[in-house]
Amino acid sequence: MAARSGRGRATPATATKAERRFRRLLTAEARSGLSRREFAEQRGVSAGTLSWWKHEIDRREEARARAVESARRPSPVLVPVRVAEQSAPETAESVARPSGGERYEIVLRCGRVVRVPRDFGAASLLALVRALESTPC
Repeated sequence: MAARSGRGRATPATATKAERRFRRLLTAEARSGLSRREFAEQRGVSAGTLSWWKHEIDRREEARARAVESARRPSPVLVPVRVAEQSAPETAESVARPSGGERYEIVLRCGRVVRVPRDFGAASLLALVRALESTPC
């Protein structure tokens, strides 16, 4: 469980002893109304050290936030692929003009089956498949 620091941010449970100390000092500095140099002199620490810890704490919080956001993103889904040999490179036009049959039958990743007439335009077919694949089943 994270504790609250005085700067309005949660102190992570993984924070080091030094990080917790400097979080407290930076909180006190913000409340003091003093310049960093004046505050540092009063507390017997270097103003440069306070500045470094401010930067370091901000950097760590950003890294933690990115890690949390990354963990929330769904993992990519792998789909089976079957590679078939072909005699000529496949183009949108060659896909849109099958050699036999009256229609296309396309099975989408989610299992939907789309049947379109043989003369259905390649661009329209591509747009249809993209639209159907972008919506959940």
